[in-house]
Amino acid sequence: MNPKSSAAEKPDQSPQAASAHAASLQAQASDPAAHVWVGASAGSGKTKVLTDRVLRILLPRPGQGTASACAPHRILCLTFTKAAASEMRLRLSKRLGEWAVMDDEKLHATLRDLIGQDPDADQMVAARQLFARVVDAPGGLNITTIHAFCKSILGRFPLEAGLSPDFKTLEDDEAKRLIAMARDQVLRTARDDMHGDLHNIVRRLTRILNEEQMDTQLAALLSERGALEHTMRTHPDADTLHRAVCDILGIDPTLDRDQFILNACADTSFAKDDLWAACRALNQGTKTDVERAGLLQDWLESPAHVRAEKFEAYTGIFLTKAGTVLARIATKGAKDADANCEPTLIAEAERLITLNETLRAVASARATSDLLSFGGAVLRDYAAIKARHSALDFDDQILRTLSLLQGQTMGMDADTIAPWVMFKLDQGLDHILVDEAQDTNPEQWAIIRALSDDFLSGRGRDDAEHLARTLFFVGDEKQSIYGFQRADRDGFQTMRKNFAARVRAMNATWWRDVGLNVSFRSTTSVLRATDETFSPPPVLQGVADDIITHTAHRIGQAGSVEIWPILHEPEKDKGKDDWVLPLERTSSIDARTQLAIRVADHIASSIDTMMLESKGRTLLAGDILVLVRNRNDFVPKLVRELKSRNIPVSGVDRMVLNDQLVVQDMMAVARFALLPEDDLSLACILKSPLCGWDDARLEHIAWNRGSQTLWSALRARAGDDPVTAWLNDRLRDGSLLRPYEFFTRLLQTPCPADSKSGHHALIARLGHEALDPLQEFINNTLSFERTHVPSLQDFVQVQDRTNTQLKREMDDAGDQVRIMTVHASKGLQAPVVILPDTIKGSGGKKDVPVLWPRKTGLAAPLWTTRKAEAPRAYTTAQGCIDAAEAEEERRLLYVAMTRAEDQLIIAAAKKKRARLEDSWYQLISDAFDRMDDVETVNHPGFDDPIRRISNPQTRPVDERRTAGYVPTNTTDAAAPDWVDRAAPTEPGAPTTLMPSRPDDAEPAARSPLQGDDPYRFRRGIVTHRLLQILPDMPAGARMDAARQHVAKQDLPHSVRDGIVTEVMAILDDPQFAPLFAPGTMAEVPVTGYVDGQLISGQIDRLAITNDAVWIIDYKTNRPPPLDQKDVAPLYRKQMRAYAAIIRKIYPDRVIRTALLWTDGMRLMEILENK
Repeated sequence: MNPKSSAAEKPDQSPQAASAHAASLQAQASDPAAHVWVGASAGSGKTKVLTDRVLRILLPRPGQGTASACAPHRILCLTFTKAAASEMRLRLSKRLGEWAVMDDEKLHATLRDLIGQDPDADQMVAARQLFARVVDAPGGLNITTIHAFCKSILGRFPLEAGLSPDFKTLEDDEAKRLIAMARDQVLRTARDDMHGDLHNIVRRLTRILNEEQMDTQLAALLSERGALEHTMRTHPDADTLHRAVCDILGIDPTLDRDQFILNACADTSFAKDDLWAACRALNQGTKTDVERAGLLQDWLESPAHVRAEKFEAYTGIFLTKAGTVLARIATKGAKDADANCEPTLIAEAERLITLNETLRAVASARATSDLLSFGGAVLRDYAAIKARHSALDFDDQILRTLSLLQGQTMGMDADTIAPWVMFKLDQGLDHILVDEAQDTNPEQWAIIRALSDDFLSGRGRDDAEHLARTLFFVGDEKQSIYGFQRADRDGFQTMRKNFAARVRAMNATWWRDVGLNVSFRSTTSVLRATDETFSPPPVLQGVADDIITHTAHRIGQAGSVEIWPILHEPEKDKGKDDWVLPLERTSSIDARTQLAIRVADHIASSIDTMMLESKGRTLLAGDILVLVRNRNDFVPKLVRELKSRNIPVSGVDRMVLNDQLVVQDMMAVARFALLPEDDLSLACILKSPLCGWDDARLEHIAWNRGSQTLWSALRARAGDDPVTAWLNDRLRDGSLLRPYEFFTRLLQTPCPADSKSGHHALIARLGHEALDPLQEFINNTLSFERTHVPSLQDFVQVQDRTNTQLKREMDDAGDQVRIMTVHASKGLQAPVVILPDTIKGSGGKKDVPVLWPRKTGLAAPLWTTRKAEAPRAYTTAQGCIDAAEAEEERRLLYVAMTRAEDQLIIAAAKKKRARLEDSWYQLISDAFDRMDDVETVNHPGFDDPIRRISNPQTRPVDERRTAGYVPTNTTDAAAPDWVDRAAPTEPGAPTTLMPSRPDDAEPAARSPLQGDDPYRFRRGIVTHRLLQILPDMPAGARMDAARQHVAKQDLPHSVRDGIVTEVMAILDDPQFAPLFAPGTMAEVPVTGYVDGQLISGQIDRLAITNDAVWIIDYKTNRPPPLDQKDVAPLYRKQMRAYAAIIRKIYPDRVIRTALLWTDGMRLMEILENK
């Protein structure tokens, strides 16, 4: 490697040559007649390759007819994110839609570019039909995330997976709630079983971990669910696990700490006489030596059990707090007094170091087995709780699917169930494509391997044509940055070799490794800086196996990379007396605040003034992407500085819902509605955008109010102030409304600060970035009401305990500056990228992680309570993991740098104890040192100059790159009047009046004890039924039918005969003949509005003649009046309602109503309705 490099040393290549080279590589990768593994550098068009391959799979094979085309539902494409799946579906739909309407010449050229040869007639026809085929395919194209795919598999095979068919998927917050339930359940079990192992485990853990640390470690354990379950299977109890850890640490599992210390303090365990001599020598030394001699003498004079009690203080005589030998273990005076003094003390120090190492190992072994046993118990109870709720969390979707495919589900025969499931799946899959393969974790790889086993077994669904079924993987080892989700760069390479070997074992020509390194995204300067940064072997290690070399497609388009001077923490004025009175106001701006100001100033001065030469226009706010390592305090500082300059900013990409001001304001209103004596909540409301009070107005009410609550003082002093009336409305709503109704009414109705609505007031003050958390908060109220009693009090309690994180999609933030983490920016790009967070702070990890065998290669997990007390085995293993994490940090830098299209800016703020060595800033600065075309530019905001590399614009502006960046017209159109008005309340469903069951009192039924007929009730029911069914029968058959019906009734013969006689008398009576003639109807339902009231009922008999309509209602078990004027008002009202409805249907006929009393067989017309 040359000490200096320059742009001139790179071979010049025309854009046309770069395009041809990239097209050739992409064609090889998209070839559906091969298994392909694609290593795609950033910006090299991997999504295009994916879509091209899917399109080529969907098209028929050349010369093989339309039958050779793959059905859409036989393609499975697994993506890393939902956004990536959506983007790919959109691209495919767009291209297929274009094919459907293209003219023949253009379609022919498009297909030729895609498949590399002239398409035949079948391919032309199929291309036009593909859009419809995909739309009509069951479920469309199967492009999905692996979690969604696993959920669909479990949905197809719930019983085989040991699940309830109606299982549900838990959201993160609900899963955390159930984990907390399981934890509490385990703790209760441990408390109640005083003599059980679990009680002792929890007792020991609570001595070394507080509640917060316990929850943190438990969450970390459950994030490694697969590893923890494997550990519990291979080490089924705490003793087995403890022995395994002891074997790793090289100690005896039965070793007792206290006895070990006691033995180490026995006279025979150390050189007692030599130490007495050294003690006498120390007494001849300095004051410090004398003090240490006193401690040593006291220890040597004590019996062994007292020495054991003083063992920790004794080690302080020889060792530092870090556990190393004191640098001056003896001074010159002591050494002159006895030449053996120092060697004796050093020998004892080394003995103590060995003893401490053993003690640390003992503590680590016990802590590891205790923590994992506790985690395993929580995991078991968590699984039981989920089973009771028929629920799965996101990890379960992966693990249950893997168990299903491997035949490890509960109660199933592994030799039969797995092949059965694979057979059913195999019938529907011909091609598997995996996107972002470098981000796949071990369990996900195992699922992919299980799905593809039959592809590579040599026995495909079609034995005559193995390549009718292919595998395709695309990823980039340099962009493997999700180690915290257990993605592994080494695993990515291992899987590549595994699949390659299996395919080549069938046919060496079927496997293809393709590398894509032509960048369509970034300019030459950005790519040069990236390549140079990673050129030193130590920096390249763990990022890529070969030297990183990008080929720019955008040759001749202007670009630049600049590195700003480091901003340091301000120095304290050492000349001032620290004890002077604080009468003078001073200001000290920390480094990160300075950097936020510099970045905001630069953005403000660049928008609408700085030219993006490659795009032929000025810079817009939406062109700028600020990337940080994590969401530290720099992010809110930068957001504040940008807003203070009126620069549109989209806010952060991820937020904790309860931390957002708009949510805190909403919760304050709810707390006040539940408890008006809550002074703090009321003060927050008054200062919020909903009321808009300033400090002076609040102080006027709150100051000097004595023992009064703030609410009482407000009512006393403000009187009928609109604020008081509005707050009274909130109190009323809090006692009456569900949470969703409470908060939506708060948002939709006017508030003291805004005559339009509370929503308008909140957004006017907090900005449009408050919309996302506000919408998520309202969604939470709906989710709460689906699973809880809809109480406002309960909602407030649940919301306070919920730590919902809101992830915002930032791929299209409009014309706003975007700020996000590098992890969140994966797959995104921007014309200008700023990296301000390039020096990590000095603070290390607070929590000590469990080291899992997957990362350490050890036989069991390993843990220690504090790093300072870690045994050597843990420290060594942690060092290897730290090295792997440092490699991932460098891969994260690669991702960050390659997000930039035109300009990349590197900045840094350094805290006093932060390490510059190996920081991102140092790596890039070293790369600038190695380039000889670096220019320096003085800037008024920095003491030192800015360094820059750049390349000029030598090509015409590419119009395609300007199309998506036209500023949106921000002129506000006049909004219609109804926008700021609350939507009118929807009318409720009308109350239905049933005439047969009206509100009025019904006449009392005849008492069963009245009279001498005990069968009166049943007589009436049977009579009613006969009058319903007999009229529809021929007259000659009615008698026999009536007798057959009453014969089935448990009634005396005389009663049966009487019923038949009475019913037949009515049906044969000429007076009633028109009512029961053919064409009349029984049990007629009627519905209609009468005087605005909805009426619904059923008419017992309806007879329609040429001039009249008869409405007959049967009355059973009611004593009949002798005169129609004595009919109960209820019955008359009922008949009036029926008459009013029928009159609307037959306005030209007379409506006649009558009651047929079955008790006595009397027909009584109600003349008032005639």
